[in-house]
Amino acid sequence: MAWPGAGGPEAVSASRTFATISARLRWLTVAYNRGDLDTLRARYAPDIVVDAGDLWPAGPVQGVDRVLAEFASIFSTFEQVEVIADDYIERGGSIVVPSHWRGTMAGSKSMIEQPLAAVYRVCDGLVSSIQYFHDLGAALAAAEPGPTTAEGP
Repeated sequence: MAWPGAGGPEAVSASRTFATISARLRWLTVAYNRGDLDTLRARYAPDIVVDAGDLWPAGPVQGVDRVLAEFASIFSTFEQVEVIADDYIERGGSIVVPSHWRGTMAGSKSMIEQPLAAVYRVCDGLVSSIQYFHDLGAALAAAEPGPTTAEGP
């Protein structure tokens, strides 16, 4: 699957649009749902910061290796894991994504489902930070003002 908006000169200006940024986040969600850590590594900044507050016992995690190790731990704990994005909302310098995370623990038939909202920030074409919140209101409040497309993915 090609990275949305990649290509010639037209793609450079197209990559600075909300539509392209949100398409790229959809693409990364598909990669996460497949457990494709190599794809995530290629599109996450080396110094990415992921903070999920009390949604994630690890606390804030910095660095692509540490973030992917946390994801790998989740993938090994659950037989099935997926994120279902409900929407992509442009909010200043961020993209807010209300979602549902769900997973089935190894050896269990019951699914755990958790609503959440993520705030993504991008810089120089890479995801530089992700914050997870219990609800959309908190995510919208945390989203930074500023142009979303200044340095879109």
